[in-house]
Amino acid sequence: MNNTFSIKRFGWLVKKTLLERPVQIFGFTGLLLTLVFILYYVAKTLAGFGAAQNLSFIWGLPIGSCLLSSIVFGYFSSNAGGSSFLTLPASNFEKWLCAILIAAVLYPAIFFMFYRIMDAGFVGLYHKSLDVSSPFYKEQYESVYIFSFNGIVAG
Repeated sequence: MNNTFSIKRFGWLVKKTLLERPVQIFGFTGLLLTLVFILYYVAKTLAGFGAAQNLSFIWGLPIGSCLLSSIVFGYFSSNAGGSSFLTLPASNFEKWLCAILIAAVLYPAIFFMFYRIMDAGFVGLYHKSLDVSSPFYKEQYESVYIFSFNGIVAG
């Protein structure tokens, strides 16, 4: 048996981590996504689409990942939890990789899907609300577009 990494052991650890504290991990992820939605709506109402897209993306992805990683790495918040986590039959690398997988791979994937759907919905509603007979229809339509994940803010 490999002492550094075993895919079977790693799978059990990921499953244990996700199923042991689903309310904290999935609930906190849902809370973060809800806060991003509210922030997007409020910023769109007050400052317009460009500011709303940039602000909600910046607050949602890096800050959300950092907050979620504090939950995932939170085994050491109590002596009993830290002791039981340290005695798990998994290597330190597997424990670290499990937390990184959740905070740096799964959360961003979920966030990108949620953000794309949310942004497309808001932009689509805006485009449908425009008056087609307005002389400024084309400028108004082209001024609001779906947030690009290849842009400078996302980079």
